[in-house]
Amino acid sequence: MSLKDHLMQLECLYNELPKKVKMLVRKADVSSITSSISATLSLFAKASKTWFGQDEYEEIDNPNYPEESYEAFILRMIKYKKLKIEKVLDLK
Repeated sequence: MSLKDHLMQLECLYNELPKKVKMLVRKADVSSITSSISATLSLFAKASKTWFGQDEYEEIDNPNYPEESYEAFILRMIKYKKLKIEKVLDLK
């Protein structure tokens, strides 16, 4: 495989990862208000399911889901690809 092919693969791996991620930044302390509203809505939702006889589903972890996340795998592949490129360039 040529160096160009290796670099194209490395670029493809990098393109699988977001350059920026969104993070929640709280501007004011409204957690107590949000918490009480959330708790009230949760109680109402549970009560309405009981009143109307709706089934309730629980979300559980999928036992077949890989332990390594997709992003962790891509990061690991980037590391290996960089090592391979260094070998092709006789740097290692």
